[in-house]
Amino acid sequence: ARARARARARARARARARAPAPAPAHSTSTQHTAHSMAAMAQAQSFGGGQPFVIVLERAVGLRNADGPFGKSDPYVLLTIPDPGSRSHTPKMTARTSTIQGNLNPVWNEAILAVPGPDGRIDLSVFDSDAGTIVDGTDDLLGKASFDCLSVTPGAWATKSLTLGGHPKATGTIDIKIRWYSTPVVTIHRCQGLRNADGMFGTSDPYVKVTGLSSSRSSGKNGGKVWGRTRTVENQLSPTFEETFTCDCYDLMPRGGKMSPLVVQAWDSDDLKNGTTSKDDLLGEVQLEWLQVWPGQDSDYNFPLTGRKAKGSLSMSISLAPLNQGQGGGGAGGRAGADLASVGKTLFNVALEGEDEYPPAPAAAEEEYPGTPPTAISKGACKAVLAKGYGFKIADCCDTVPDHFTCGLAWDVTNGVNIDLDASAIMLGSNLSLKDIVFFGKLQSSDGSIKHGGDEREGDEVGDDEKIFIDLGRVHSSVTYIGICVNSYSGQELNDVKDCKVRMYDTNTLAEAASFDLSSDQSLDCCALLMAVLYRVGDEWWMYAIGEGAHGTMAKDNVDEFQDFIRQHQLVEQALAKDQRGGPAKKVKLKVPPKRGGGSGPNKIAFKSGNGACLQEVVIPTEVVAGTYIEVPVVEIVSC
Repeated sequence: ARARARARARARARARARAPAPAPAHSTSTQHTAHSMAAMAQAQSFGGGQPFVIVLERAVGLRNADGPFGKSDPYVLLTIPDPGSRSHTPKMTARTSTIQGNLNPVWNEAILAVPGPDGRIDLSVFDSDAGTIVDGTDDLLGKASFDCLSVTPGAWATKSLTLGGHPKATGTIDIKIRWYSTPVVTIHRCQGLRNADGMFGTSDPYVKVTGLSSSRSSGKNGGKVWGRTRTVENQLSPTFEETFTCDCYDLMPRGGKMSPLVVQAWDSDDLKNGTTSKDDLLGEVQLEWLQVWPGQDSDYNFPLTGRKAKGSLSMSISLAPLNQGQGGGGAGGRAGADLASVGKTLFNVALEGEDEYPPAPAAAEEEYPGTPPTAISKGACKAVLAKGYGFKIADCCDTVPDHFTCGLAWDVTNGVNIDLDASAIMLGSNLSLKDIVFFGKLQSSDGSIKHGGDEREGDEVGDDEKIFIDLGRVHSSVTYIGICVNSYSGQELNDVKDCKVRMYDTNTLAEAASFDLSSDQSLDCCALLMAVLYRVGDEWWMYAIGEGAHGTMAKDNVDEFQDFIRQHQLVEQALAKDQRGGPAKKVKLKVPPKRGGGSGPNKIAFKSGNGACLQEVVIPTEVVAGTYIEVPVVEIVSC
C-alpha cells in the first residue's frame, strides 16, 4: 500500500512538473523577430523535427528543500510538451544526473532535443529524495521554459533562465543552445605515443572515435563507436588522415541525453586476427561541447590523458548540414566501406558458450580447389540486427512462412519486480491506427496476430512473451506492425537488462532475425519501441528501433511509432532499394572447425550493414571443415 501511495505521489509530482511554466513578464508575441519567424518556418519544414543541442550548464541559488537536515540534491528534467496529447504525455523527456547536497550545482550535460513546431522546451529542477525517507516524492525547486526558434542558426546562444512555477522558487538555470549540425571528425595524426610493447617491439596504434550517444546505446568504452582508423604498425607517431561522421540525430531521431565525444588511441596486440580484447589504451581526449560543435571548422592538437598516457593527438571537426551528415549510413565508420571488404571482416563461431564471435580465416580471397563450393540456402541465414538497421524477411527464408513468432525476452536485476508487457500496434499506410494486440485484447480483429499471454516465468527457449503473426492473414489495410514493451506499473526500466526480440518460423523454430539491446546501460523510460514490421508491396521487412518511450500501455506509444515512421520513411527507402536492383550478392567462405564442442550445429558469421550487424549462417551437417561454401548475402540496410 505504501508503494502504491508513493507511485501516486510521484505521478502527481510529474503532472505538476508538466504544467507550463509562467512566461516572463517581458515576453510577448510582439517581440518575435523576423529571424524567429523564419526559424519557425524552417522547423515546420522538418515537420517540427528540427533538432537542437542543449547544454544544461549549472543552476545558481536554488532553494533548500531539505530544511535543517541537509541541502537539496538537484537534477533537471527536460520536457518537450505534446499539445495534442489528451493525457498530457510529453513527446520526450530527458534528465541530468543528480548532484548531491548542492544549491549551486554544475551539470554541463548535453541533450539532443527535437521540439515541436513551436520550439518550446520546458525545464524543471527537482530535489531528489531517492534513498531518503521523506514523503516518497521529489520536490519541485522551480521551472522555466524557452523557445528554441529564437536562437540564430549556426551559433551558440547563452541563456540564464529565472526559475518559477513554485511559491518558494529561487535561483536561475544557465544553458547553452544551438541548432544541430552533424559533427564530422578527421583524425590527422598522433605524436610521441607511449610504447606499450616494451623492449620486445613498438606499439601498433589506431584511433577510435566514440560517444555522443544516449545512455541506452552507451558501451563500456565511451558509447557508440563511430569508427576506428586503420592500424599503423611499429610507429609511435602515426599519420592516419581518416574521417568519420558522427550522426547523432540519425542514431537518436527522438532525441536524448548524450555522452561526451571521446577519441582514444590504442595499441593493437593482435594484428593477425584483428581482435581487440587485449589491446592497450595509450591515451584519450574528451572534448568539450563547444569543441564538438564549433562556430567554424576547427583544428585541435590535444595532449593525451589517462594512466601512463604520453604524446598528443591532432584532429579537426567540421559541421555538415542536417541532410548531408549521413555519409556513414547512420552508423559512423569510414567512407567507402562496401561489400568488397566482407571477406576481410569474417567471423565464425559455434555460438555455444561464446561471448563474442572469434575471428575467422580470410578465406574469401583464396582460390578454392577441387569440387565447387557447397551452395547454402537463404533459409540457413539469419540477420543479427543492430539498432537502426532493417532487412527483407524473404532474404532469410527459402519459402517465406506465413506463421512467424515474435519472441521477446528480458532479465530484471536487483530483485526488482517489474510487470512488463509486450504488445503489437497495427497501423495503416497513412499511419492511422487499425488495431492493438495486448494483454487486454489477445487477438487482432482480422485474426492475424495472437498474443501468447503473460509468461512471467519465461520458458525453455528464453522468451518471456510471444506474439504470433500470420503474415498471410494481415488485413490489406495494415502496413506497419510495431512491437513494444511497457512497464504496466510505470516503473522505469533501469533494472531491465538483456532485452531481446527475435523472429522465427513458428513451425520449424528457424530464426530469421534477432535484435539484442544487451549493451544498454540505462533505460530511463517506462517503455521500449523494439521493432517494426512493414509491408513493401508483397514483401515484409523488419526494422530494429530500440528507442526508449513513455507510457504504461501500448496505446500510449501509438503516436511515438507514428512519429518514428514519418521521420525514417521506411517503406519509401525499401522501395528505392528494390528499384536499384542488381544481381544477388554471394560470398565464398572456408568452413572452420567447430568450436566449443557440444551437439549444436556449426555456425559461421560475418559483418554486414556497414559492420554494425552480422549475418549468421548454419552450416549443413554434411559439410566438413576445410571445404568451401557459397553464401547468399542478406542486404542489411540503415534508414
